[in-house]
Amino acid sequence: MEKSLYISLLVALLYSIVQCHHHKTHNSDDQPPGSQPPGPPHNTPIQHGPHLDHHNGDHHGHHHEDEDILCHKLTPANSDFAIRFYNKVLSYPTRASKNIFFSPISISIALSMLSLGAESSTLHQLHEGLGFNTTKLSEDEIHKAFEHLILMLNKDHSELQINTGNVVYLNKGCEPIQKFIDDAKLYYDAEVSNVDFQKSEETMQKINAHVKNQMHGKIEDLIKDLDNDTIMLLLNYIFFRGKSTKSTFM
Repeated sequence: MEKSLYISLLVALLYSIVQCHHHKTHNSDDQPPGSQPPGPPHNTPIQHGPHLDHHNGDHHGHHHEDEDILCHKLTPANSDFAIRFYNKVLSYPTRASKNIFFSPISISIALSMLSLGAESSTLHQLHEGLGFNTTKLSEDEIHKAFEHLILMLNKDHSELQINTGNVVYLNKGCEPIQKFIDDAKLYYDAEVSNVDFQKSEETMQKINAHVKNQMHGKIEDLIKDLDNDTIMLLLNYIFFRGKSTKSTFM
């Protein structure tokens, strides 16, 4: 019997690797062989202006080969980070005999987004922790690669549904520079929202309501405790819905 499988935090790393490898040709599966999908020719320079509409597919320029190459270059670092993070979690005695389910790409996206506002030693530590070698991949290329990856994850798929998004919650009175807000939106499609962490109960309700809405009701109380001293909260969510014919998957 066919069942629907709902996963609110998807280990999406493998999917990202597959996307990087299989989006190097731009002929749509729905078009006759040899036909060219709508959009600018491959030699048209790519313009990285503000996003138009992430969910209406009006981003033909983002499917160019050079962006696929950037995404591909990001794969080793993301893979290495996932393995290192898994081994670190596994090293805790309380986790040794339990299942571990997490989304490494969500953590990478959140920390890379945070690096938009970092500099000096903090920026270096973020890049080092994520496994980025900025001598081979510039900061700008890293963010453009994540931009492309997020677009690929949110792309319409015939057999499954994936939705991912980012929110930066800042404590009331904290005003980031406009460039951080603009770049977070441009590269990570992130919302930046001010909340009052001193009113922890009210803020938790607001954040949990947003998550519940984005997760189609599958997660109701993501945050159960919130420190009054919190200055910033980075939120990444991934919703996955697919079909499984094996009950052992459930």
